[in-house]
Amino acid sequence: MYDAKKVYSLCGLYQTAGRDIAIHLMQPLLPGNQAEETAQLASIESFFDDYQSEAEPNAMTGRFAGNNVIIVLMESADDWAINETAAPTISKMMREGINFTNMYTPLYGSVRTFNTEFTMNTGVFSPTDGNLTFTYCGNTFSESLPNLFRKAGYSANAFHYNSPTFYSRGIMDPAMGYENYICYADYTEHGNMFSQDLNEDTFVLTNDALREQLLREQPFFNFVISRNAHMPYSSQDSVSRYAMEKYPQYEGVDTCEEVGYYYAKINLLDDFFAQLIDELDQADLLENTVIVGVTDHYSYSMKDQERVLELSDVPVELMVEKTPCFIWSADMEQPVTVDKTCNTSDILPTLLNLFGMETNYRYIGQDVFNPNYDGYVIFSDGSWITDEVVYENGSITHTFYDDAEADMDINAMNELAQRYIETSNLILESDYYAQ
Repeated sequence: MYDAKKVYSLCGLYQTAGRDIAIHLMQPLLPGNQAEETAQLASIESFFDDYQSEAEPNAMTGRFAGNNVIIVLMESADDWAINETAAPTISKMMREGINFTNMYTPLYGSVRTFNTEFTMNTGVFSPTDGNLTFTYCGNTFSESLPNLFRKAGYSANAFHYNSPTFYSRGIMDPAMGYENYICYADYTEHGNMFSQDLNEDTFVLTNDALREQLLREQPFFNFVISRNAHMPYSSQDSVSRYAMEKYPQYEGVDTCEEVGYYYAKINLLDDFFAQLIDELDQADLLENTVIVGVTDHYSYSMKDQERVLELSDVPVELMVEKTPCFIWSADMEQPVTVDKTCNTSDILPTLLNLFGMETNYRYIGQDVFNPNYDGYVIFSDGSWITDEVVYENGSITHTFYDDAEADMDINAMNELAQRYIETSNLILESDYYAQ
């Protein structure tokens, strides 16, 4: 019911119009609905008043103001695989840029990739109340990243190899504020998204028509969804075979066969960043374009999760959710390392601060560089991680230093976690940013 064209084709004009009148004109006028809306807005504002750290300009405010932006969603790129061998370019960008060493991408809703995609663009997690994210495609996301950059005069487009129907990106990306969802398959003579032409994400750079749209007239804010490191990791997968043919040194590199294919695919992802930097340089855009690398989730889709835990080398399983995240610019004089615990919802307010953009609204996430923000990640089941401890299933399961438990107010953090999850849901349910 979130696709208006499909609703119309299924139900017809009379029924569709009747449904729209009931939902959008009649229901909002009912006293019960009005009272509920008032209560929802009051709850959201109360959360912000009670828990949001006071925002103030800091040393990173406006650092990248006026620059172009390319955000790359690094599909399945786990932190244990990002090293000098498999990912030399990404490793270099992390060393030279802003490296978030404790970024977590918690699962909200039921779809990991789109949850991260949606959250980093809108500042809101996917709902945990049983609704699909796509249910809210009619919401006003005026304070999303693409919309705010467009208000500042930028163009904003999303790029991916997959069909617009997959995760309903053809509907959701424009709903989030992008001008277009640009599918690579539309730029091949085969018209097949799984064709040989699309074995690498670099297709967006090697295809002249796509390249012109990605590196277009300035300023631009573009979102590229990679798929090079996407599951599966076996000889049965065409991209896995292609990656292993290109990087045969990974064959048999680990007792788990999947690991070899995974490393080969990570190398393909790294190739994309290397070529992106080269293309920006050739187009005289390198000095004024910021590249943001964000991972959607850890390598949860590998079949051998015991081996993933071993490679992740984490003291407790919840910490496997930590993923790579970095911001790189060719003109950075000094690298910055952010060790503060942070999460997907913090990306939007952090980027707004870095680009010197202001909004009258608040988000559940916060600017990582705000000295008043202690940093944390809250999972949809109420578990949480701070710089001090890991808390799950009603108890602390790990401490990061001696006496860390004494530094924590467990009850206060649990209350924050509960209200944080509730508020994220309410922001969507109430269409908060339209108020």
